[in-house]
Amino acid sequence: MAERMISPLEYELICRIIEYPVESRYPIVPIGADDVIEEIRGESTIRFRYGGEIRRRQKKYQVEAESLDVDGMTVHALLFVADGRVTELEMFKDDSSGIIRLPSAEQWRCLDLG
Repeated sequence: MAERMISPLEYELICRIIEYPVESRYPIVPIGADDVIEEIRGESTIRFRYGGEIRRRQKKYQVEAESLDVDGMTVHALLFVADGRVTELEMFKDDSSGIIRLPSAEQWRCLDLG
């Protein structure tokens, strides 16, 4: 597992998801554009560390985002949160292949799953 700074595209995607207006939204602490993350499964899943600690009690956030990769396959982005903080961003394609190019924030469509 490699540590690195969050990329601008990942940061903008997470901001788009947590800023999406939903009825039963609970407050989420904003992430920082210079946060250090840990890659879990390559670039498809990243985990946030807070004070060196990885939060374990997490749940799926009620908003999902989806977009198309350059090969036409749908890419899904799911957020996981614990205690009001983003803990993980998981991205995957419908056909389970690797993401070729991460879409820009404007290309993602948010869906309220609540």
